[in-house]
Amino acid sequence: MTANSAEVIRFPVRPDHETGRIEVDYLSEPFLLFADAGLHVDPKSGIDRYGPRSYGTSLHPKNVRVGIIGTAELSETAQTWMGADPFQGPADQAARAGGCW
Repeated sequence: MTANSAEVIRFPVRPDHETGRIEVDYLSEPFLLFADAGLHVDPKSGIDRYGPRSYGTSLHPKNVRVGIIGTAELSETAQTWMGADPFQGPADQAARAGGCW
């Protein structure tokens, strides 16, 4: 199966005016394409497992633009949080020490 194909399963049900039955087609989930030609049906799992399709190409953004709407205090807190080292918390340090990173 390729990223552009989907499996169609036809149920053997025909329109019947006496019973009210209709013909039903089931379309399977299409495969989505991620980095390194990774295929997955779930966008969240695919990005987690393979990364975004543009990763490692010139099309991949180098920066992320963020807008903050809120009070001055909220804006300052958010800016501080975004500038912080993501591996500075005690749980992260314990995980790295245990070889999880």
